[in-house]
Amino acid sequence: MKKCFTILIAISFIFIGTAIAEKPVLVSKKKAVKEDMNVQKKEMKDYSVDETGKKEKNTKKIIDDKKKGQKKQEEKKSSQVQKELDKDSAKGQEVRQQRKKWWKLWGGTE
Repeated sequence: MKKCFTILIAISFIFIGTAIAEKPVLVSKKKAVKEDMNVQKKEMKDYSVDETGKKEKNTKKIIDDKKKGQKKQEEKKSSQVQKELDKDSAKGQEVRQQRKKWWKLWGGTE
């Protein structure tokens, strides 16, 4: 009985000793590397979210600028004088007759 009891105590001290013992340096390095990788992944994710936000802002700005440019162009065109408005009127006919054509330079008739 004493033999079994001493063997049991010896085995328990061995197990307690291994549980209390310091972990090897390799294990702590691997843990540190994993933590670093997790931090880097998080930073990359945040960076990509920031970049997509910037791209969306830039595209919105470009689209808004194009819309503004189109509105300005429409305003300019609407404010321009329409020269051909009197085309069918008598005034338009007179103006066309007064203009000389290049093929009628020598006074030929129509």
